[in-house]
Amino acid sequence: MSSYRTKYHRDGTVTVRDAYRQKWTRRDAGSVLADDCVMSSLGEGERARIEAMAHGMTLAQARNLARRLVRAANDEGTIQAADMLDLAGRRDPTLHTTTSIACAARALGCYYSLPEWAA
Repeated sequence: MSSYRTKYHRDGTVTVRDAYRQKWTRRDAGSVLADDCVMSSLGEGERARIEAMAHGMTLAQARNLARRLVRAANDEGTIQAADMLDLAGRRDPTLHTTTSIACAARALGCYYSLPEWAA
């Protein structure tokens, strides 16, 4: 096990190596997400997991949503209004429109780059 490993805590905090300050810090996932110096020094998987924590979505939930969005989309990456109704439910009528995968993901709380999630 590497001593340089980001740790994720159940209380929504992350212990991460701050490459700029050269020390370990335990901070709220949202503050880590907002800190470009820290985020740029992390790997793709670590960044994705911190984003998931910061937005209150687990990694499994984010992957599941991304797969559902990709399955609902046509070859051009567009999700039709009827499919958005199924994905978003009836909680927000403004989401019941034809949209792109990226816009649908953001509207549903998934703030990640989708190609890695949809695999």
